[in-house]
Amino acid sequence: WLPALALYTGARANELCQLQVGDIVTQDDGLWLRISIYDADGRRVPWKHLKTPTSERKIPIHPALIGAGIGSLITSSANRDHRLFPELTGRPGNYSRKLSRWFAHHLDEVGLLEPSLVFHSFRHTFKTACLEAGLADSTIRALGGWARADIAEGYGDRSPETVMRRAIPRLTYGKFELPKPS
Repeated sequence: WLPALALYTGARANELCQLQVGDIVTQDDGLWLRISIYDADGRRVPWKHLKTPTSERKIPIHPALIGAGIGSLITSSANRDHRLFPELTGRPGNYSRKLSRWFAHHLDEVGLLEPSLVFHSFRHTFKTACLEAGLADSTIRALGGWARADIAEGYGDRSPETVMRRAIPRLTYGKFELPKPS
């Protein structure tokens, strides 16, 4: 799930590795990924860390992830405080180390030996897909946690969350499709 989540959300590896079950939330008839140092009840989680304050955000979950069965990930654990990926162990705040090593090894195994290809490449690919979909720079920055949406985006008929919810389904990756659950 982690490479797929990275591709369709633009989230950093460690942001994904430290997710709790309660970080996948239902809002406005859709699923959202909540990147935060706080749990679902608003309590500070001491082992969660974000790169910058603007990294805290909510991202609509792409229909491709929903179609691939991402919902099964959250129904597998009743406790929303449990980590979504508990098999990723390590120093708190750095659960992504094992993921990065696994991904580098996987790339080697499939013959992708370019040194610049790393897990973080998903973030670059996500931004490219956003640009190709014609998303506004402020929307791209808000989705990727590069910067908070401008206050002016809350004016008019469209809130930043409405804009993001409409933007995410526009992201495509050519002929690439996630496998459907069987």
